[in-house]
Amino acid sequence: MLELIGVPFDRCGKTAGSALGPAALHFADLAGRLKEIGWDSTRMPDAVALRPAIFEKEIDFDQARECYRGVHKSVSVALERRNFPMVLGGDHSLSIGSVSAAFKHFGDDLAVVWIDAHADLNSPDGSPSGNLHGMPLGLLRQLGRNTTNPKGDQWRALMEEFAPRPLAPSQLAWIGLRDVDASEQATLLDMPTSFAITMYDIDAVGIERIVQGFARWLEVTGKTKVWISFDVDSLDPGLAPGTGTVVRGGLTYREGHYLAERLHQLLIEEGRVADLVGMDVVEVNPIIDHSNETAKIAVEWVASLFGKRIMKGRDTLDL
Repeated sequence: MLELIGVPFDRCGKTAGSALGPAALHFADLAGRLKEIGWDSTRMPDAVALRPAIFEKEIDFDQARECYRGVHKSVSVALERRNFPMVLGGDHSLSIGSVSAAFKHFGDDLAVVWIDAHADLNSPDGSPSGNLHGMPLGLLRQLGRNTTNPKGDQWRALMEEFAPRPLAPSQLAWIGLRDVDASEQATLLDMPTSFAITMYDIDAVGIERIVQGFARWLEVTGKTKVWISFDVDSLDPGLAPGTGTVVRGGLTYREGHYLAERLHQLLIEEGRVADLVGMDVVEVNPIIDHSNETAKIAVEWVASLFGKRIMKGRDTLDL
């Protein structure tokens, strides 16, 4: 059973609107599309209450902590029930709650696949923007523990609660990177056992070679459980304009869907190399979208991940 967990929260960046992302995804008939391909789902209570639309420039760490606690609890309960948590955001900082819950449940067997234009591997010291939605993996890696930033005490409090043990580099994979800050580049270069794929890599060798490399990485690292965190800004903004941090040159429609289809084969189908155990779908912002197109394309991507095909039951032709 898939548990659809809404997280109407957007207080960790400077663009309001992704708090309406869960509603946009439901309006795009996420549950109905999943039902069409044989997956039952249930819409769970939102993990956090939607706040009044008063947007402040400064990050409210108390609200953030409340959100992550709600997400952590909702994901933990779903996993304890042996269900599949699908977390619908909301800004990407919510993954502090979801990924920490999955890590606590599965331990070192867990791999996290970050499909995103951004590495989200910042800390308060290295972030040019100061947006907490660009720091979830930085926090889960325990980066910036000794920061002298004015928000350092709040950062360490979040780390103590949600990252008592850091994710290892060998647990982290990125696909689709194209806007990586200088401090993140240095950190990634110091993580040789991670799997970090940029759009240049995809241009150079094609998406199939990337998928094959990801499968080998899972085998080498020995990870058997996978959490996918899908940010809609991984797709080109011509396809997904309704998101707060657009970057040109993202995954094309077919690259994105081919990736989803192959991940289904690797992580869900019989003969899979590891088990897909949960996922985030984040940064859908209907306020800056056109006719809910970004939510629609996100739903289509999720459908491909869960088995929707052009011609189901036919293998690739031997050409």
